[in-house]
Amino acid sequence: MIIPLEGFQSYAESCKDRIKVLQKKAVRIIDRANYNANTAPIFKKLKILRIDDIIDLELAKLSYRFVKKDLPSPISSLFTENAFNHNYNTRFKNNPRAPRHRTSILNKSFLNRSQTVWSKLDTSIRNSTKCTTLKSQFVKLKLNLY
Repeated sequence: MIIPLEGFQSYAESCKDRIKVLQKKAVRIIDRANYNANTAPIFKKLKILRIDDIIDLELAKLSYRFVKKDLPSPISSLFTENAFNHNYNTRFKNNPRAPRHRTSILNKSFLNRSQTVWSKLDTSIRNSTKCTTLKSQFVKLKLNLY
C-alpha cells in the first residue's frame, strides 16, 4: 500500500489511536475490570505506561544517547547541538536542537519530538548517569501522573 507523504501523518495517528483502544481493552481484561472502567487507575496499579508515554520514553532515551554521544554516527548526524549556534557557555549547550522546518510533517517527526520531550524533562532525569536510571525515573514520573 502506497501512502502519500501528506497522508502519512494522519495514517500514523489513526494507527496510534487504534493501539490506544487496544491497549485499554487489554489492561481492562488483565485487571478483570468492566468494559467501560476508567483505565488510569488500572495503568497505575499494573505499572504499565500508556502508548503515548512509551513513545515519549523512547524519544527521551534517544535524546539521552545523543547527549552522551552514544548514538551511531548516521543517526547522530541528524541532530545538532545548541552549541553549534553560538559561542556562549549556556546550561543547555549540549542539548539536542530541533532542525529548522517549514512543514507540519517535520514538526511531528521524531527529530523535533525528541528535542521537545527532552526539554520538558526534569533536570534530575536528564542528568541520569545511566539509561536504565533515566528509564526508571521517567516511568515513576509518568505513573505518578495517572
